[in-house]
Amino acid sequence: VDEDRLQVVDRIVAHQFKVKALFDKKAKPRVFQVGDIMLLWDKRHEPRGSH
Repeated sequence: VDEDRLQVVDRIVAHQFKVKALFDKKAKPRVFQVGDIMLLWDKRHEPRGSH
């Protein structure tokens, strides 16, 4: 049982690295400067369970 659990953990870790690599490949680096205007996300005004 412990061996099976370790195999599953290894597969999960490998899958997470694969997903991260695919995400990093598509993600664009964002560079922000002091004074840039940003949209502030105010979660208090959202219904529960969304985002």
